[in-house]
Amino acid sequence: MSLSQARIATRGSLLLAGACLHWAATAQGASGIWRCGNSYTDQPCDTGRALPLDEAPGAARKREADQATREARAEAQRMERDRLRLEAAQVPGRRS
Repeated sequence: MSLSQARIATRGSLLLAGACLHWAATAQGASGIWRCGNSYTDQPCDTGRALPLDEAPGAARKREADQATREARAEAQRMERDRLRLEAAQVPGRRS
């Protein structure tokens, strides 16, 4: 490795380390979600208010979400079958 390549590698390593330190400091200082008027941000604002962060969803909440997903998927499949049936029943060459 030449001297200039070593300098580039060193500078790259320092930049990467600095970015990691900045990210870690930002993550530690994060205080949650703020509502500022009609928008949301992770930074406090003058007239904003902090919103509470929910804990991880419990087992019952996960079961409800899974059930809702199954129901939505079944409804989508039913709608697709209906659409395909209606398309097959259309007269060929006729436009609506």
